[in-house]
Amino acid sequence: MKPFLSKITIFLLVQSLIVICIIGYLDNKFGLPFVSNSISYNAKAKFLAENSDLFEKSRIKVIGSSMSLNNIDCQMLSDSLKVPVINLAAWKMKLNDFSNFDIWKKGNVVIMNMHFTDFGRSSLIAKKGFPFEPGRLTNFTNILKDFKTYSDHIENYGDYSGKKIRNFYNSLYFDSTGTVVFTDHDQFIMDDLRWEYELNEFSEKNLRSFLNDVKAKAPLVDKLVICFTPSIVEKITTEKKQAIIEIEQALRQIPNVLFINNYGDSTFNRMDFVDYCHFSKSGTRKNTSIILSRIRDMKILE
Repeated sequence: MKPFLSKITIFLLVQSLIVICIIGYLDNKFGLPFVSNSISYNAKAKFLAENSDLFEKSRIKVIGSSMSLNNIDCQMLSDSLKVPVINLAAWKMKLNDFSNFDIWKKGNVVIMNMHFTDFGRSSLIAKKGFPFEPGRLTNFTNILKDFKTYSDHIENYGDYSGKKIRNFYNSLYFDSTGTVVFTDHDQFIMDDLRWEYELNEFSEKNLRSFLNDVKAKAPLVDKLVICFTPSIVEKITTEKKQAIIEIEQALRQIPNVLFINNYGDSTFNRMDFVDYCHFSKSGTRKNTSIILSRIRDMKILE
């Protein structure tokens, strides 16, 4: 019996060493912090680890989902306002996902661009070391506990980060501010399903939860700027128009919040979109210009 147990023990030790070696190799090759189940967020965590000075210096912090990652040109904001700006957004992240970030303090202006899909429960599952400061041992432990998710990330991360021509939805090639500005409409690889189908997770319950989060966070910063991104004209319905009115009325009652409602802006045309609410380069620049104008008008940085 003892020899059998010894063989099993040795076998398990060898297998464990093999797994550890594989993890070590992948970890060194990609340097991808494994702090969540989201490849987009983990890639952003890598960017932040490499740009910690920018995070500390940036007075403007942009948060949110792909609505902020792709639809706000933070380099344009920085160049125009003459202040450092960092984009912390990642796919499907909600306002509440940023609760533990060291951004909710005076001196900061926080901007969130959003759409109907940004209400509701988050699909992000945080791991030990979240938001983005895991030690090497912590990262290693996270990977061992969830190796399947990690291996799925690694399988795709090399392709995502390498697509410097930003004409795919899954591009994770960040510019110097952490933003991914897509290419022009006619250069983008379109997906008919994404163009035709618009998600809508809006509900009264989700709105109340979001508003409570806004009320808690807005007093902590110099200004919380919330922008509602446009949709292609064909997708704007009476129901959604009414929902926007309700959202706008509620947000305007919260002190220290600037709400910018671009949802029904007819100056945006089909060439400004790569699907129902993600922008091409021209749309991103239009949207950013509107935000810039309102920030200047309100003298938020003075």
